[in-house]
Amino acid sequence: MATESFRQTGRGTPGGEFPTVRLGPVGVEVRGLALGSALSAGGLSDLVDLVLAEGLVLVRGQELTPGEHVALGERFGSLEQLDVNAGDGDAALAVLTNLDERGDLRAEDDPMMKLVAINERWHTDSSFRSVPAAFSLFYCVIAPPIGGDTFFASLRRAWQTLPEAERSDLYGLEGVHDYAAAY
Repeated sequence: MATESFRQTGRGTPGGEFPTVRLGPVGVEVRGLALGSALSAGGLSDLVDLVLAEGLVLVRGQELTPGEHVALGERFGSLEQLDVNAGDGDAALAVLTNLDERGDLRAEDDPMMKLVAINERWHTDSSFRSVPAAFSLFYCVIAPPIGGDTFFASLRRAWQTLPEAERSDLYGLEGVHDYAAAY
């Protein structure tokens, strides 16, 4: 993997760049960036620019509380009120887990397991909303040693690499994104 750097506008970290490593066809990993309250306004602006340019930005080694995660999200803009946690915690924070409050594996008929299963399929976050989310911010607390993979695709890159004849066939078509269909 090649190490690159993302040129900042000069408002963020000293040196004027985020060191990055290309992750493959989609996204980069940023090295040496602390998220949370330590991220300056200029650094956030530069991070937003990087996300918009790359589509996916991975920042490892962060230790955020749920409150800090929500506060970071609020710095990107207004948050959706998801309320998938049965009234526990902040409605803007969706906790997806196959573990119960004691740390035991949830039963297959547990309602949370349905939500976990839905999120295991290919999907675009919030595409069913009249105004879809501009960003999704994920924070992994426990990653299994095997499995638990999350894959990302760039619809922008897919469109750009599609032959013009196939693009022409798609103009004027509309897609239906129905959240209820997932259930």
